[in-house]
Amino acid sequence: MSKTELKLATIEEKLEFVYEIIMQTVRVGLLNARGARTGYTHWFARELSKDVRYFSGYVSEAAVAHGQTVGLVLEHPHRIQTTLTQLISKHIEQGENVEEFVSEVKRLEKVHIVVKSENDLLKRKDISGDYSKAGIKLLYWNEIPHPNRRHLLKKLSGNIANIDDFKD
Repeated sequence: MSKTELKLATIEEKLEFVYEIIMQTVRVGLLNARGARTGYTHWFARELSKDVRYFSGYVSEAAVAHGQTVGLVLEHPHRIQTTLTQLISKHIEQGENVEEFVSEVKRLEKVHIVVKSENDLLKRKDISGDYSKAGIKLLYWNEIPHPNRRHLLKKLSGNIANIDDFKD
């Protein structure tokens, strides 16, 4: 099969292919669980985001007030890096499970919009992704005034699969 013949139609097929690539690096001893997880989060996630990443509809108050796209972050509230590293470690120890990987990536790729300083705060070990500990209040999309949504939609554009759900 030539390079041009390989066509992956669904997000599930694409994620299965990614899993095979990252786990092959583990099988041959090139990478450990963290390195393999990096294969997804740093090599492939950006390319797949339009198919797999979903906006939750939640935006921090600070992001709403921010008024511009620069400085906004699509934040993974389910701690994608930590959780995927743990999952891959489990697969190394207990056996590979592509279906579990695909399912978990799809769950973990839900994002909120926050400002960069909030994202940095959420990463701290003492906060560990806890929005209430970080003092971050989230608003649901319907609570955000229409004029304030414009810069948020620009941040989402081209980065999520479900943008049409949030266009007015």
